[in-house]
Amino acid sequence: GGTLSRLDWSSPLVTHATRYGLPLAVANAGSVMLQYGDRVLIERFLGLEAVATYAVSYDLAASLPMAVFNPVQLAVLPIVFRLWADEGEQATSAFLSRVLTHTVALAFPIGAIYLLVNGDLIVLFASSKYADAASLTPFLLLGVLVDQLTFVTSSGIRLAQRTAVAAVITLAGALLNVVLNLVLLPLVGLRGAAIATTVAYVVIFAATSAYATRIVSFHIGWALVLKSLLVSVVAYLAAALLLPHFSSPMIAVLLRGGFAAGVFSLAILTVDDALRGALVANLRRLWRVLPARSEAA
Repeated sequence: GGTLSRLDWSSPLVTHATRYGLPLAVANAGSVMLQYGDRVLIERFLGLEAVATYAVSYDLAASLPMAVFNPVQLAVLPIVFRLWADEGEQATSAFLSRVLTHTVALAFPIGAIYLLVNGDLIVLFASSKYADAASLTPFLLLGVLVDQLTFVTSSGIRLAQRTAVAAVITLAGALLNVVLNLVLLPLVGLRGAAIATTVAYVVIFAATSAYATRIVSFHIGWALVLKSLLVSVVAYLAAALLLPHFSSPMIAVLLRGGFAAGVFSLAILTVDDALRGALVANLRRLWRVLPARSEAA
């Protein structure tokens, strides 16, 4: 419509964009290597059937955290850049600290619920042939959860436009994963691959956190995190001990997962005044808004 009638290439801008974006492409390549390089080594050491077993466990373990945290990441990053540009380091640090606190707190119930139902999920989505893949979940789950949290700390590196640092850290993590697989696969089999993945993700998170603190400061609200951990353990034990075994994997996933989520929600709202107050305030706001919209309609 004439809005982009002529493209005007600015050489300094293109150079700056390339300097910023090219390392991110390299970092993405490192992430692909980190996610799939171990499967090449598994095939070499243990065969294709072992690759399928590992892939079932890894992909299902990663699916729930990705479904929860990817939308959070899409919402958070533009806000972070706007705060950095408009209000500076202090406001950005305060916001990132709240995001990190709540994402860590949210990771505990996600992990607890997945541990509770992962065997049934694997049978439901991949058949009973891969039921043994559930034994890998305890070794993988911490790694995939930490990987989903890394976007918070890595945003500090992006704010400082040190994307080359992000590329180096990711490639180093991928290389560490390969080395650990070469050592652990012959010793302990597929569990070695799961351990290698978790160690690599934890090292990447620690490295990005250490570098990002040079740019922004992170302060975790340990009170909420510890409450979430305690309540997650209670919800897991309640569902595991009180509910019977279900022959149908779908029923087991729905009832066990739903029961644990309900126990966690009620318990965390009971023990945390801030979350309970925020929920009540939002419900009151919704109660006032809905009648007004109904009358307008």
